[in-house]
Amino acid sequence: MYKFRCQNCSEYNRLKGSFTDRRELAETKGEPFRIVCSVCGRKTEVKANSVTATETRFLGLIFPLVFVPAILLGYYLFTNFIERNSIYLKLIAIGFALKIPAIIYSALSKSERDKVRNFNRYKL
Repeated sequence: MYKFRCQNCSEYNRLKGSFTDRRELAETKGEPFRIVCSVCGRKTEVKANSVTATETRFLGLIFPLVFVPAILLGYYLFTNFIERNSIYLKLIAIGFALKIPAIIYSALSKSERDKVRNFNRYKL
């Protein structure tokens, strides 16, 4: 998510789009570009250097919804493929079922952090 501060009302606004860095933002929107503030409704002139990237909360909202079914599916698959249903093997299956979604979440959140850091690192 990209945000900038309105020069008229000093409130933060979102900027839609997907940009790898400020240079790409300036090439796409222009330097400086004009945009209507969602709070005060006035047109404001925004420079690419005043736009910052922030991490989205989408992963934090989706993770619990994916985590529980992944645990159940992992437990089901591991217990059906293991011939002996001992309690130790079930605990190992639950451990693996917990690790898989956590690994996926950490990889996705690291990718998001890297994108934000790359955008905010350099100014024009």
